[in-house]
Amino acid sequence: MGAVHHTIAPSMYPKLDYDLERDLIPLILVAAVPQVLVVNPKKVPANNLKEFLDFVKKNPGKLNYGSAGGGTSHHLAGELFKLQTQTFITHIPYRGAGPALQDLIAGNVDMMFDGLGSSAAHIKGGRIKALMVSGAKRNPAFPDVPCSSELGLPDYTVSTWYGIWAPKGTTAELQGGAWWKRCAKPAKQMTPKPSGLRKAQNSPI
Repeated sequence: MGAVHHTIAPSMYPKLDYDLERDLIPLILVAAVPQVLVVNPKKVPANNLKEFLDFVKKNPGKLNYGSAGGGTSHHLAGELFKLQTQTFITHIPYRGAGPALQDLIAGNVDMMFDGLGSSAAHIKGGRIKALMVSGAKRNPAFPDVPCSSELGLPDYTVSTWYGIWAPKGTTAELQGGAWWKRCAKPAKQMTPKPSGLRKAQNSPI
């Protein structure tokens, strides 16, 4: 099993022990979790993206966002958002998404671009507020949260995805999907629908 960070890593760490194209064969995309823009409602007085952008542009550089660390999907999602909205928001890297999310809830950072799965319970509990999910469609688990495409950011598509790779040299039979018969049922049971996790369209699970 691999994830989005495996494709980011070569840009961050040139001396990795593996090369995705040389050593591995991509088999299938299993699932994807969209990134969600979440804010601490006590720190950011915004109920929607327009109000948020107005507030940020009136206070350039004064707001900050936490991430799981430099070069993570959280960080890149934040920088892409800044580029597309022409805003200035200070990046605060943490050692993992968990500590960043805890500090967002505590009010030590203003906002975060987080995977919807880890933020879901806190959004529903009212501890943080979701202003936008990335992508072309709203997430079924949070139908009231607008997607980036309908908010004027059609190219803002960022997600944490999970896929299956196999070592180079894997037989054609195994590459063809026979192994899914053994893992499909457990994978179905593990899918946490309330968290916003979406099964990939080409996944046989």
